[in-house]
Amino acid sequence: MTEEKQKLSQNEQIAQLVLDNVLDGIITINHHGIIQSFNPAAEHIFGYKASEAIGQNVSILMPEPYHSHHNHYIENYLRTGEAKIIGIGREVMGQRQDGSLFPMDLAVTQFIVNGTPQFVGIIQDITQRKETEAALKNALQNSFRTTVKNLQNIVFKYEKNDNNQFIFTLSEGKLGQALGLVTEEVKGLPLERVFPEKLADKLKVHFQKALDGENVQYEMVYKNKTIHVSLSPIIENGKVSEVAGSGTDITYLKRIERELSTARDQALEASELKSEFLANMSHEIRTPMNGIIGVTDLLLETPLSEEQQEFVNIIHHSSQALLTIINDILDFSKMEAGKLKIESISFDLPAIVEGIAEILLSKAHAKGLTLLTYIDPSIPKLVCGDAIRLRQILLNLVDNAIKFTPEGQVVIKAQLRATQKHRIHVHFTVSDTGIGITEEEKGRLFHPFVQADGSTTRKYGGTGLGLAISKRLVELMGGEIGLDSIKGKGTTFWFTLPLKLDTQTSPVDLLNLEKQYQSLRILIIDDSPTEATIIKQYLDSWGMTSEHVDNGIDALTLLKQGITHHQPYDIAIVNIKASGLDSFSFAHIVQTDPYLSRTRLIYLNKIDEKNIKQEALNNGFAALINQPIKQSQLLDCLVTLVNEKSVNQPAESVPNPAKEHEAIVVNKAEILLVEDHPVNQKVAQFQLKKLGFHVETASNGREAIQKLEENHYAMILMDIQMPEMDGIEATQKIRSMDPSIAKTPIIAMTANALPTDKEKYLLAGMDDYISKPVKLAELHGVLEKWLNHSKARIPKKNSEATSESTEDQVPPIDLEQLKNTYGEDPEILKEFLSVFLESTPDYLDQLADAIRNQDDSAIRDIAHGLKGSGSVIEAKKFTMLCERIEKKTIALQLDSLSHDYQALLQAFDNIKKFVEEISLNK
Repeated sequence: MTEEKQKLSQNEQIAQLVLDNVLDGIITINHHGIIQSFNPAAEHIFGYKASEAIGQNVSILMPEPYHSHHNHYIENYLRTGEAKIIGIGREVMGQRQDGSLFPMDLAVTQFIVNGTPQFVGIIQDITQRKETEAALKNALQNSFRTTVKNLQNIVFKYEKNDNNQFIFTLSEGKLGQALGLVTEEVKGLPLERVFPEKLADKLKVHFQKALDGENVQYEMVYKNKTIHVSLSPIIENGKVSEVAGSGTDITYLKRIERELSTARDQALEASELKSEFLANMSHEIRTPMNGIIGVTDLLLETPLSEEQQEFVNIIHHSSQALLTIINDILDFSKMEAGKLKIESISFDLPAIVEGIAEILLSKAHAKGLTLLTYIDPSIPKLVCGDAIRLRQILLNLVDNAIKFTPEGQVVIKAQLRATQKHRIHVHFTVSDTGIGITEEEKGRLFHPFVQADGSTTRKYGGTGLGLAISKRLVELMGGEIGLDSIKGKGTTFWFTLPLKLDTQTSPVDLLNLEKQYQSLRILIIDDSPTEATIIKQYLDSWGMTSEHVDNGIDALTLLKQGITHHQPYDIAIVNIKASGLDSFSFAHIVQTDPYLSRTRLIYLNKIDEKNIKQEALNNGFAALINQPIKQSQLLDCLVTLVNEKSVNQPAESVPNPAKEHEAIVVNKAEILLVEDHPVNQKVAQFQLKKLGFHVETASNGREAIQKLEENHYAMILMDIQMPEMDGIEATQKIRSMDPSIAKTPIIAMTANALPTDKEKYLLAGMDDYISKPVKLAELHGVLEKWLNHSKARIPKKNSEATSESTEDQVPPIDLEQLKNTYGEDPEILKEFLSVFLESTPDYLDQLADAIRNQDDSAIRDIAHGLKGSGSVIEAKKFTMLCERIEKKTIALQLDSLSHDYQALLQAFDNIKKFVEEISLNK
């Protein structure tokens, strides 16, 4: 025997020894499934002797269905390579010689002998392992059932049987016991036998979704209990084998939910009823208040004895106080109900702040207080926000400051805190030198119906709502509010508001102003350091040079030094009260000095000083400015003084309310007053006649429509709640009448004061809203606003030619309006017109270049500037053409601008000819 054969024989012996002694059964078969070898372990497992098994088909070791299909498995594998067991291994059932079945792990491997495929199967009997697993599973199930039986909820499992029915496999828990749904009762039962038919049908939908792999939650009512059920699919080998579920008794929670819902509905109903009640009460209270305040205002205009004057003043102040209380309560209730809306409209911020001082000035002066305002010059003039609510906040804070300040001053400031792309943050402060408050009192201040010290309610009055309302308003507008105070030293209330920039309005350009007036030297002579600081800040922002002294002696010294050093002061602003050298004494000294008299003097006039104008003029003052100083007022006064040729004519930069009334008295327009309440009707008649208007009355909407069919009116003042036909229905009918009637301005005049009222009236077709009680000044403002609007409310014709022909009828300059605005002095009027005629050609040339280059931004800016210049000299057609060019540019209609530009040139030529031909002395 060769050495190689001997080695092979040894290896074969070793392999045989391994096969004979391994614990796993090892069987080899050929590609026909015939057993080729059968080791001792296989004999032990299957009960066959090797001699009995070898030569037999291996299917004798397999139960059905493997027995019948085995040869097909091998053929399919040899043909396609698709394996079910070969090379994979799996748990299958084996069959012993005695026919008994047992579980086994089977691994089959293929190998090639002489080009022929052979297969080796390795078998492990896992009967004992499966029995151990089954015992463990049973123990776990028993433990699980014992655990879940004691749960408060119900825990269950279900699957589908061969009849495609949902059957329970487990149901435990105390809730399950209460519902009669325990494993012993429901295991193996389909849904239809456990629950009523209708409920079972609903549950099938949820059960199927979970069996499809979804997590499902739902609520069901069973045996007078509401149960929240959660279903979770159990996934094995990528498939849902069964579904586990749990249920929670939420009967108590549902009852609480229903009770809360009922309580919420009742609260909402109560809130609606409260709002309706407040609206009705407001209307009912405001109606008689309108009569009281309106007649009192009129009575104050008549000659009265001193005693009568005192009685009427008491009525007037008491009714105003009562109205304030009504407004506070109504505002607070609106905020409590969440019905107060914040608007965003364009408004003049300096006018709001300075207007507050005008309103409360007399109240401050009555207590001997100084009231001052300061507007940061870097704040844009026009911003967007809720002007009405800002005014309300400031009024409340300033009124409080005056109320709690026995002596000293109150200062209102608005300063720029931050600037963003389209938004600014403005910091408002109201500072006083009053009684102050302690740290403990600060914590109570912003709560409703509370004042810092309860005793102040009787001493100072008030509802205790003002600060609470202010805080809510500031927060609704996106800001914050607070205060700093020292007891006995004074208080500063502050709030910061975000305000949008008015993108439609160009900012005021002070650059040219600074260049023109930067050489001005101004001396501030003021014994109020706060007022002097405010004036100096304004002057510094305009590029002017200024210094401050607090007495006349130092002022005279500085004036003389200025002359000596060839740097004289152009203007001196004077406010000194020292007994030795007051303002008038100082002015007299200056005027008697031939060198000092070249300095122009401005007198700071306390607004309640009577007949002071002529006295100031006689003492050498060239101009008067009313306190508290306004930004625009100071600038206008300085510009006027610099441009004035005569020093004998004082420049009064503050608008005179009496003149405003005189201007409107000449207006003989006819007003239709629609009002059913006889007292309100009479009050409104008196007020309108006081302002110089003819008035006709109607007692309801139906009567108003009849009058409109017979007469033409410039405006309609419309009450809302009236018999037969109310104001809203009447307005809607008027808007559907002939266009010449339908375009008439209609102003709602009503005691209704809820925030939705104005919106409702505007939607009905009204133009504006004024609330009762109607104050004369407010009525005057509304009339002036809408009567001016109505001139431009004539509908435009479709034909542009018609529009142009209408424009051609407009004179180049409205001379009468120009005189009404700037006075009759021909020198001043000539100066206005000459400045316009000299400066406009350059701008027209720039506009031509911009149109030629299609530069829409430049066109818009130049046209906007020319429009402003034209409006200053009352050049109506010139202004209309500029506005047309501006609007077309915004709409990017640049191709048609050449025609408009030629028309603008012609309008300018007409203005020049008009100025040459007219006599300003007419």
